[in-house]
Amino acid sequence: MHRQFLIPFIFCCALGFSQVGERGGRGSDVREEVTGEKRALIIGISEYQNEDLNLKVADDDAQLFKNYLTNIEKVSDQNIIYLENEQASAQAIYQGIDELIKVTQEGDEVYIYFAGHGDVVNRENEKVGFLLAHDVNGGRNYRGTDGVVALSALNEFVNQLTTTGANVVMALDACHSGFIYEEGAKTNMNTLSDGDNFVKTTKFLSCAPSQTSQEDIQLGHGYFTFYWVLGMMGAADIGAQDNQLKYSELDDFVYQEVASLTNNQQEPLVITSNRRRLFKNLIPENKEIAMLAHGKSINLKDTLQFLRSSTVVKAPKQLSNIEKQFKQLIDQWGQKASREKALELYQDANSSNELSGAQLSRMRFTLSRKLTNQSNRIINNYISGPKELPAGAEFYEESLNVRKAMELLDVDHPSYKALQVNALFLEAYSYIRNDDYQKFPLAEKLLKQAIDLEERAAYIWNALGILSNENHQFKDAATYYNKAIELIPTWVYPINNLGSNYFELLDYQKAIEIYERALEIDPNYNTSLQNLAAIAENQGYISKAEETYKELLKTDPDNSTLFTNIALIEKGKGNLKAAQSYYLQALERFPNNVDVLFKYADFLLENNISYVDPVKFLDKALELQPGYFKALTTYADFLRRNQSTPENLARADSLYNQAILNNPFYPSAYSGLGYLQHQQDNPEAVKVFEKAVAANKQSVVPLYNLAWFKRHKLNNIDTAITIHKKIITRNPYYLPSYQELTSIYQSRDNDEAAIDLVKNFISNAGENPENLLLLGNVYFQQGNKEKALEQYRRCLQLDPTHTYAAASLALSLIDEGNFEEALPFAKQAIEDNPIKYGPETFSSSLSRKARSYKRDDKNNLALSAYRLAYELDGTNTKPAFDFAQQLYFENDLKEAASVIEKANDDTKSWKEKWLILKLKIAVLEKDAAVAEKLLKEYKTLSSRVDPVLKLLVLQLKNRNKAKEFKNNINAAYLSTSRLMRSYNEATIKIISDL
Repeated sequence: MHRQFLIPFIFCCALGFSQVGERGGRGSDVREEVTGEKRALIIGISEYQNEDLNLKVADDDAQLFKNYLTNIEKVSDQNIIYLENEQASAQAIYQGIDELIKVTQEGDEVYIYFAGHGDVVNRENEKVGFLLAHDVNGGRNYRGTDGVVALSALNEFVNQLTTTGANVVMALDACHSGFIYEEGAKTNMNTLSDGDNFVKTTKFLSCAPSQTSQEDIQLGHGYFTFYWVLGMMGAADIGAQDNQLKYSELDDFVYQEVASLTNNQQEPLVITSNRRRLFKNLIPENKEIAMLAHGKSINLKDTLQFLRSSTVVKAPKQLSNIEKQFKQLIDQWGQKASREKALELYQDANSSNELSGAQLSRMRFTLSRKLTNQSNRIINNYISGPKELPAGAEFYEESLNVRKAMELLDVDHPSYKALQVNALFLEAYSYIRNDDYQKFPLAEKLLKQAIDLEERAAYIWNALGILSNENHQFKDAATYYNKAIELIPTWVYPINNLGSNYFELLDYQKAIEIYERALEIDPNYNTSLQNLAAIAENQGYISKAEETYKELLKTDPDNSTLFTNIALIEKGKGNLKAAQSYYLQALERFPNNVDVLFKYADFLLENNISYVDPVKFLDKALELQPGYFKALTTYADFLRRNQSTPENLARADSLYNQAILNNPFYPSAYSGLGYLQHQQDNPEAVKVFEKAVAANKQSVVPLYNLAWFKRHKLNNIDTAITIHKKIITRNPYYLPSYQELTSIYQSRDNDEAAIDLVKNFISNAGENPENLLLLGNVYFQQGNKEKALEQYRRCLQLDPTHTYAAASLALSLIDEGNFEEALPFAKQAIEDNPIKYGPETFSSSLSRKARSYKRDDKNNLALSAYRLAYELDGTNTKPAFDFAQQLYFENDLKEAASVIEKANDDTKSWKEKWLILKLKIAVLEKDAAVAEKLLKEYKTLSSRVDPVLKLLVLQLKNRNKAKEFKNNINAAYLSTSRLMRSYNEATIKIISDL
């Protein structure tokens, strides 16, 4: 049973160009003999640079045809140019055709065979066809890019071959399994059949205009190529069986075999000036092999390979010394010195007469291909969408390499204009990639020059859109994106970018509609899925966003933004441990990504994580991208906050101003500079915040920074309220302004206004962990503990990993005396955020609660509070001592001793306290020797010893002397209130009995 794969676009033999004569037309039925050489260019591409385009057997089809030519047609290997998979770049194909043109003479027979992808695109009211080379991009951006062979250019080359008097046999079996468009193969074939383009050629078509071509994986070939080769070997000679194969016989054989196997879904054609004309004379031995292969008695592929191994192959032509040296340098292309020497070697050879024109041409084309290989990859990655693109410096370097390649090509070379466009794009995008706002006018100029060269280069229009977005020219950006979409409606990248344009304008609904439009075209387009998650995050649906990011990360682990987005969410929830984990994973995978380096450094500084040096990450980011405005800003923040010497403050001022110069829209640079000026008592500081607002009219962040500064630095609270209200009118989901407003209202004892504000927020935005946490905090501040607990619990139901909610719930439960329920939440907070919620956060709260219980004579509850504090913070001396002391008060001497034994704080003050406690226990255990020893040790630490302690030790040895000693003690030491503060009931009874 055949496994069939539909192949929508078939640029079969001669791609359906019109016949010279009608089927069955009159003419000579004798084929002209080949008086010259047989030559061939064979191209087979199954493995594309863009793996989404990969095919199954196109390279196997090409190999089958090559073996046919060498073993049946006896074409010399020296006369075959064979390009397979990664060898078959567009420039390599052009070079192959160029070499054929240079050597073909009258009487030669030239075979051109292509197996791979083909496509047809609209150009106004015209259809334009392309063969897709190995280095084609995946977004159908054929204009202004390398990686395609235009059929119009191929037509010109074939015409040049036929004008020499050569016969051209052409078969282009372009299997296209990835692009299924509305009109499918029918549109392509009708387009390609229109006009007498390929004259003096024999044409073979794998299917009719309305059909698609199919391949059989079990057969290992496409049906057309397999039966075409079989027929040419003799299996088609089934009429007169005179070993004379006519076009009509070959046509009928291939038609019947392929149509039968595909249930008439594929009907091949042979197009020639006279179907009755002789195609070739057959050799009986080859015909016998073909018949056996047709009957499946032998494997055609293996048999042809065997015949090849038994054929005497001519030794390849020896390379000259210059060519050998050149080849060695090309093999070492990764080394800069080798690249430079290869170019020098060609230039020297070109200026001498040592090599022929064909030899120089091969060197020239090889250099051009090598110089543009990496630039093609970069451009293709850009076209695929916002992947991990290299730094701007590499874009710029590749623009120089492309220009070097252009110097090697004639201006009428088919790739020349595409390389011109590439060079302009690469230089322009180097400035965009570097966020070099001072160079943005130049970038715009270069991109518009590229448009002048190729106005249908959609990827250039898209780059103009990105540049306009960066310049906050949102209307222009939308125009450019829409132009790119108009040119290639199926290219999702500009559609996604158009959505992001509305996202930045806070038009979330419009952005969502456009992202969903992109996903209708490509349901697996991760960038649009990621952006939809970002909108959910901005609207407060943090858990939903995080879930999406983590799901996308499974299929897209090379996306640094996913790692940092998750890290930022975890940080926002207070889960610093998880946040740091994601940052470290990102750094491991993307050690040279400046955005990752900056974000991690900013994270370290913001959260006062002192055990990692943030400066080294900022230094590396600035080394990779000098002038990177975000790294400059964070570096200045570090100097302002942590190393505020006059010299460092002056340097911070310079860094902030440089960051603003490099990006006049970055709010953090303005706010940092404003805080610095305020720190230096500059009354003009507020104007810096106002400049940020003026520069960022679409963003609420500068407004928030201004409001915060007005309230917290200038004490202008009423103005801050006005600004925050303006913010939430513009962006009703902006949580920080709700947090500030509730804080202001409650500081003015207006709890109801705060509660109403948050409830309205939840009513409009929907219930999510962030706004529930805010409502809980408002209730807690109001003193309504019951409602606060309700909101915290609800928050954790929605997101059990929310550290801030866990900590708030734990502290509230402690305050309510619900220690058992509080414990797991306290442990969660300590585990997830040891910086903000160290064990002492909860142990100190428990200690306060325990002291409150003791004042109310609730000693059992006090012991429970101290026990939990010790469990959470046992390595800290104070919780350990408080717990041990309370155990003593409860007369649990054994457990108290166990806690004391684990104590390891040898500071003098704590050592004294531990000695006193141990002495008290020894007294109750009536261990005179230990008690006396402890008292003696205590005297070495303190010159003033409590007389009650002396009394207790003395009574263990001599009660009469103890009674006398007691009579001489100041009565204040023996007051009931004092004794109850320091001793348990059993110890007080001992004293009172004396």
